[in-house]
Amino acid sequence: MVKQAKALPQRLMEPKKRHRLTHGEGSFYYREKDSRWVGTIEAGTNEDGKRRRIVVTHKDEDRAWDKLTEKRKVLITQGRAAALTGSATVSTWCKRWLKIQESRLRPSSYAGAASYVKQWIIPQVGKVNIEDVTADHVRKVARAVIDKGRSTTTAATVQGVFQKILRDALIEGYQVAQAPMELPRPKKQDTRGRTAIPLEQCWQFVRYADQAPRGSRWLLAFLQGMRPAEVLGLTWDAVDFNAGTIDVSWQLKKLPYKVARDPASGFRYPDGYEARHLEMSYHLVRPKSSAGHRVIPLIPWMSEHLRAWKNASPKSSHDLVYTRADGKPEIDKADTKAWKRVQDELGLWKSAGDPPTYWDAYEIRHSTATLLLDAKVDPEIVKAIMGHSDIAVTAGYQHVNMEMMRLALEAVREKLQSPEPRPLLTA
Repeated sequence: MVKQAKALPQRLMEPKKRHRLTHGEGSFYYREKDSRWVGTIEAGTNEDGKRRRIVVTHKDEDRAWDKLTEKRKVLITQGRAAALTGSATVSTWCKRWLKIQESRLRPSSYAGAASYVKQWIIPQVGKVNIEDVTADHVRKVARAVIDKGRSTTTAATVQGVFQKILRDALIEGYQVAQAPMELPRPKKQDTRGRTAIPLEQCWQFVRYADQAPRGSRWLLAFLQGMRPAEVLGLTWDAVDFNAGTIDVSWQLKKLPYKVARDPASGFRYPDGYEARHLEMSYHLVRPKSSAGHRVIPLIPWMSEHLRAWKNASPKSSHDLVYTRADGKPEIDKADTKAWKRVQDELGLWKSAGDPPTYWDAYEIRHSTATLLLDAKVDPEIVKAIMGHSDIAVTAGYQHVNMEMMRLALEAVREKLQSPEPRPLLTA
């Protein structure tokens, strides 16, 4: 009869604090099925590009850790530290790089990087050894983007991601040449042609919103300079009618599941990412920069519209200001379609045609910034209102106060020749 080892209590199955490896270096854990401590370290790749992993085990935790430490010393001596300094293709390293970035990048940034890697970088140079990458390989990737009819802005972005991948490979121990990392990017161009909406059209949009049941949604963009995700993520507790302020604290975003199309897998939250789950994949997330989290004045004309909308709006279990008719979070695509319908109804487009070219919702915000500057508002105040990311390092930032911002936004209202508030149409 074989005597089974007695399982350790849960607290003893956790490795000691000094027995921890950094993310991506390997693992150290207790294997309950045979009552042994297991340590693994990454040791590069073989000639086929497959990962090499060194494994050590021992019944005693300290002895297992000592064995693992000795193996790490040998690898370091060989110039092949656990951080993958062995031979690897661009494809192999890119895939591992993406795994590392899952806990570092915001979901939208990660999705973009993953798309560039899979669509451009790996198809063009994936079979090249990471240590053999030259400036010509980087140019090849950028050229492929342009040859497919994409803009130089996209090419520059893809090249930037590739160069970031190479720099991180260097940090991890690969012998990557400096030249490909220093290659200048293609000159960016504003391919979206994002411009300010002409004043006459802004005035007509505002007149429309003034009379529409849900018009306050567009007024928040025109008169308060809020981003689409900020408007859709606005909650009633962030609107202080008494103080006359709006706390722009959250944005409405859809976050990806850890496993695609599998809600049971949970959501992927990068390290330090603050988010509040609402329902389905919808979350309220903090702005990317500290400057994006701001308190802005609620001008009286805007306040009256929001009060009216609060009485007529669908009730939301999440306290959202703007929702679908059933109170569920608004879909960003539906919001975009609604903005296009406004333009169709008024016959006001960026350019007429079949189909017409529409103003996008971000161009409303661009128009607000332009109107502020046209009204001779101090650029520091503009940055404070708009939540620009460079505000924190701006010398005059500390001198921006609520009253100055309020006067600035009133100047926008006057610039738009906004009529006096009147009762909204019933929903």
